[in-house]
Amino acid sequence: MKCRLNVFALILFYVLLCVFSLSADSAEPELEELTPEDLLFAGKPFIYGEEAFIKRINKRTGGKREAIGLVLSGGSARAMAHIGVLKYLEEINCTPDFIISNSMGSIIALLYGAGFSPDQIYDILSSTPLNSLFDISLPINKGLMSVSNFESLVTALVGKNKRLEDFPIPVMVVCEDLKTKRQVLISEGDFASIMNASFALPFYFDSVEWRDHLLVDGGIANICPVSLAYKYSKTNIVSTTFYASKSINLKNPLSNLNVSFDIGKRRCAVKDILSHTDEVWIRCAVEDISFMKFDELEYIKNKGFESAKAMDSELKSLLKKSRFASKTKAMESSKNDLNNTNSDLNILRENNKDVIDKVENKYAVYNRLPINNFTSYFTISNKNTFYRNSKQWLKNDLMLGLKYLMRFKYTDFYVFGGSAYQLYNSGKLLSPVFQVASESYIPGNIKLSLEGDLYYKTDLYSYFNSALYGYQGLEFKLTNKYANYYFSINENFEIFKRFQKDDKFNLKYDYQHALLRPSLDCGYRNDFFDSKNQLGFMFMGLHNSMHYLTYFRTDLNFMIPKTGLLFALRADLRYALDKKKNVPYFLSDSYNTADKNLILQGLGGQAVKSEVNYLIASGFSIKYAPVPINFFSIAELLTVRNTGLELYSNFLWYKKTSMPNIELGAGLFTSPSLLGLNSFTMNLKVAYEFNTKKVVWKLVFNN
Repeated sequence: MKCRLNVFALILFYVLLCVFSLSADSAEPELEELTPEDLLFAGKPFIYGEEAFIKRINKRTGGKREAIGLVLSGGSARAMAHIGVLKYLEEINCTPDFIISNSMGSIIALLYGAGFSPDQIYDILSSTPLNSLFDISLPINKGLMSVSNFESLVTALVGKNKRLEDFPIPVMVVCEDLKTKRQVLISEGDFASIMNASFALPFYFDSVEWRDHLLVDGGIANICPVSLAYKYSKTNIVSTTFYASKSINLKNPLSNLNVSFDIGKRRCAVKDILSHTDEVWIRCAVEDISFMKFDELEYIKNKGFESAKAMDSELKSLLKKSRFASKTKAMESSKNDLNNTNSDLNILRENNKDVIDKVENKYAVYNRLPINNFTSYFTISNKNTFYRNSKQWLKNDLMLGLKYLMRFKYTDFYVFGGSAYQLYNSGKLLSPVFQVASESYIPGNIKLSLEGDLYYKTDLYSYFNSALYGYQGLEFKLTNKYANYYFSINENFEIFKRFQKDDKFNLKYDYQHALLRPSLDCGYRNDFFDSKNQLGFMFMGLHNSMHYLTYFRTDLNFMIPKTGLLFALRADLRYALDKKKNVPYFLSDSYNTADKNLILQGLGGQAVKSEVNYLIASGFSIKYAPVPINFFSIAELLTVRNTGLELYSNFLWYKKTSMPNIELGAGLFTSPSLLGLNSFTMNLKVAYEFNTKKVVWKLVFNN
C-alpha cells in the first residue's frame, strides 16, 4: 500500500507540475489604458526599415529606371505555386527589385530574397520530409504545431545571424500585431523571428514576440497586400493563390470558421487588385487545392509556372515599360548595374549549392539540426514499441499520454505520464506508466538515447505487480539527403526489473531480464525497391544466467510505380551460440501468435525453453493503395490519406518438426495527417493462426 501511494503521489506531482506550468505561462502582461486616438490608429501600420528598404531598391535600379515589384500572396500549400512563378520570371530575365509578402508566400519570398534560386527553394522544401519539420503541440499558450525543426533547418541554410537588410533582394513582410491590432511592415531584423511571424496563423502556429509586438500572419487581414507595393513602384507583378474549393463542407463548424476568415481577407485583396489596373496579375490556378496539400508540391509549382507563362505578353510589356522604354545612356547604365547585381546573385547561388547539400545531408541522418532557441511544449504522445523497426525489443506496449518536451541545441528531454496498452490479441490496459527520457544528437552522426520507465500494477505476464524499465541506445549513422542508402552501427541495451507483491503488500525483487544488442544495419531505396537489413549479436541476461545468440533481420519491398502495388518479403533468423535452446521470440518478429508459451519463450519468469537452438520467422505480403489521395478530411484540419489493404502470410519454425506454424491474414493501413504537415501511420492486422486455431490481431502506430 505504501508503494502504491508513493507511485500515485509521483504521478499526481507530475500532473500538478503540468498545471502549474500552464497557469504560469498564461499570465497576461498588463496593457496601458487605450485612448480613442489609440483605437483610431488601427489603420496606421508600424513600419520598420523602410528608409533602408527604399535605398536598397534604388541601388538595384541605380535610380535610373522604374523598380519592378513583386507581391506574393499567402495560401498555405498553394503558395508553393510562387516557386513556379519565380522560375518563369527568371526565364524571361525578370528579377524583381523588391518583394512584398505575407503568410506562406513569405517563406518563398524570404528564401528567394536571401539568394536561393527557384529550383533551390523547391529542392529545400521537397527533399526534406515535412512530417519531420513540424511537431504537434497542445494549443495552450502555444500553437497546434511546433516549428522548431523547420526554423533550425532554414536558419542553417540561410545563416544563423542573417538579417533581412543583408538580403541581395529587398523583402518586406506584412504581419499583424495582436497587442495594438495594427499592421506591422518589416524589412529589417533577424531572419528567423520574422520568418516564423510571417506564417504564424493563429491557433495553428505560435505567435512571435518581436520588439514590442506579438506578431501573427498578416494574411488574416489581407491575403495579398497589393497597394503596399505601389508605395515603392508603379510597375508591379502580383501572384495570387486564392482558395475556392467546392469540396468544403461549409456546415462543418471548423470549415465554417475558416471560410468566414477567408471572406474578409480575400475581399481586401480583391479590392486592392481592382484598384490598380496596371499591375500584371498572375492568377495561379490552384484555387481548388486544399491548404494541406503539401504532398503535391511539384504539381503546385508547375501550375504556378503555367499560370505565369500564360501572362507572357503582359510580363514582357511590363519589362519593356520598366527597362527598355528609353535608349538613353542612363538606361544602358541602369541595365549594366542590374547585370552586375544579378551576377553577384548568381555567385551567391553557386555557393548555396554546397550549403544546401551539406545541411540537407546532415539533416537526413536523424531529421534533426541544432535548436538555436530553447523551446518547450506539451503534446499527446503515442509511443509504440512492437512495430517492425523498433529498437526496444523487451517492451511490447503502446504508451499513450501527455508528454512535456524540452529542446535545445543537440538535446531533447521529456517527461511522460500516461498508460500502457496491449494492442495485440487482448487489447487490454496494462498499467499506469511514468517515463523520463532524452535524446542527444552528437556532432559526427552519433545519437545517444536514454530512457527510464516506471510501470505500476502491470498485467503483462500476470505474475508480477510493478516494473522498472531502462534503455540506452547508441547509434552511428551514415546516409544522404535522398535517403537511397544508409549504414549504421548500433548498440542497444535494455533492462527490465519486475517486482511481486507479498502477503503484506511489500514489493520484492522478483525477476530481471537484460538484453544487449550490438548490430550493423544497412539499407537501400529507390523508386522500385526498398531494403532494410540488420545483423547482430544478443547477450541476454535472465535471472543469474547469460545467453549468447546471433541474429539476422531483413525486409525487402518491391514497388510497381503508378499501380499502388507493393510486394514485401521479411525474415528473422535467431540462433543460440551457447546451444542452451533459450531462443527468444519478440512481437516485432515476422509472426504474430496467440501462444502464451511462445510469447514467454526465452523471456518470461517461467523461462520457457525452445526445442531447438534456432528460431526462423518469415512472411510475404501484397499491399495495395489505389492512389495517394485523401480518403476523407475533417474540416481540412485532419486528413486520412494513403489508405490501402494488405494480404499476408507468415511462417514460424521453432520446433524440431520441419512443418512451420502458419498464419494467414489481412490488414488495413492508413496515414492520418494534421494540416498536411504532421502524420503517422496506423496498421491493423488480423490473421488466423492454424496451430492455435485462434484469430490474432495487432494494431501498430508508427510516427
